[in-house]
Amino acid sequence: MKRASGQPARRLAKAIVRQRKRLGLTQESAAFEAELSVRHYQHIESGSANPRFGSLLTIARALRLRLSALL
Repeated sequence: MKRASGQPARRLAKAIVRQRKRLGLTQESAAFEAELSVRHYQHIESGSANPRFGSLLTIARALRLRLSALL
């Protein structure tokens, strides 16, 4: 996991949080669905981590989004 910096990571984090809340999911359940550790998922949601492409794919699937909706 790389440390994130800047606006793109924050924009991504906001999109993830917004959709997770729309679906009524907790961070724990979203992380489970995305097959990520809760801690890693929380870092992504806080904008403090740059997720790898594979993580973005699993998050998009877990949140029932197209990947393009997160980018």
